[in-house]
Amino acid sequence: QTGAQAPQRVILVLSALCTVQSTGAPAGASGICPEQAPVLAELEAAGATVLTTTSLVDTITALVPAAEVGPLSTDPAVAQLVPDDVVPNPAPALPALSALSPGFAAASRGWRSHGGFQPAECGTRHAPELDPQALQVIDAPQAQALGFDGAGVTVALLADGLDPTNPDFARNRAYGSPGSPVVTQYQDFSGDGTTAPTDGAEAFGDASSIAAQGNQEYNLALYVSPAQAARLPAGGCWVKIVGAAPGANVLALKVFAQNDDTTTSGFLQAIEYAVQNGAKVINESFGSPAFPDTSQDVIRDANDAAVAAGVTVVVGSGDAGAASTISSPATDPQVISVGVSTTFRSYAQADFGGFDNPAVGNGRWVDGNISSASSGGFTQSGGTVDLVAPGDANWALCSADTTNYAGCADGFGSTDNGVQQFGGASESSPLTAAAAADVIQAYARPHGGTDPTPALVK
Repeated sequence: QTGAQAPQRVILVLSALCTVQSTGAPAGASGICPEQAPVLAELEAAGATVLTTTSLVDTITALVPAAEVGPLSTDPAVAQLVPDDVVPNPAPALPALSALSPGFAAASRGWRSHGGFQPAECGTRHAPELDPQALQVIDAPQAQALGFDGAGVTVALLADGLDPTNPDFARNRAYGSPGSPVVTQYQDFSGDGTTAPTDGAEAFGDASSIAAQGNQEYNLALYVSPAQAARLPAGGCWVKIVGAAPGANVLALKVFAQNDDTTTSGFLQAIEYAVQNGAKVINESFGSPAFPDTSQDVIRDANDAAVAAGVTVVVGSGDAGAASTISSPATDPQVISVGVSTTFRSYAQADFGGFDNPAVGNGRWVDGNISSASSGGFTQSGGTVDLVAPGDANWALCSADTTNYAGCADGFGSTDNGVQQFGGASESSPLTAAAAADVIQAYARPHGGTDPTPALVK
């Protein structure tokens, strides 16, 4: 009974569109729209606490006395009243290391690769291999050779926290003004602040897939297990990590808190901020496979409003694999919904899944197939994913500071050296967002600087 009487945290979606701000600015700009004033007054009279408002979608998030929730839901000024749900941060999908039995792990240490290490598998310190391998699979180097690297395009990502001062987030002279920041803004919508400890794997992986600069070389022999390191070339296995749109700017929006979850209203604020602050692409590597597919309708409303404002929205379809369940908001037909395909070189480099065990394979791999982790099938409205991109799996940036970025800890029992093995729709989505930035730049050049519509990008 006490719980039922406790104030409820709810989102009020208002019936009237927020058309003109009190400041005279266009819809979506900062400020409170006049259409909200009567409802704000009603909430104040009812003893509610207003937490946030948005105008891209006309919403008010408030802590409302339980007795007032019913009357508010029937108010003609309120089109929809929904709980401000807690949304968990989906971890980048990789097979759990713990799933490998101790017996198998011990037995596999003696196996020697009978496939051999080809030159493309491990670079040297002076000639590091370009990573992620996904770049070659999606022809990103060819696009960059033509001058299309996302320059002039801002890509927003909604994730957890990262360190924008990472050396590989300082602009390489090949992609713009040397030393200028790639992460041009870093804003918090989690309530923790940008400097609080965070998991970090998602945000680092997203920003890395979009616009890592390849300033540093990383020796994978320091990251993989000691047994696997002994199989690698004597000089190490060196890579440099570059994003698929290294000329783009990154707008990093932290929505997931220290406990690795957020709220629906946090997403609404972040999406609105991205639209207000010049993002041409928004990447969303999150979702919920709800049934019926209604739990994230308000987020879908915000995405649709962003698309209407000219922003391309890219959403990972989830990592449901054989369950064939596409997560919302990737089920929204207005966004680019992305599944996962395979790039297995990092499995060979790390002996992940027993790659070097002759009972498992022949020491070779094939890329470009649908990943077993990828969501697929059909949505309740009859749609499916728009495309697939690599996400099984690749190397991405992270941090050696695992106290503040716990998700960057090396899972192979070796050294935290600032990289991670990153995958799932968590990777395929930002790679696609980066590709969208390249497309926007390529279109604008012969069209007098005019951007393509999100529908044309899609």
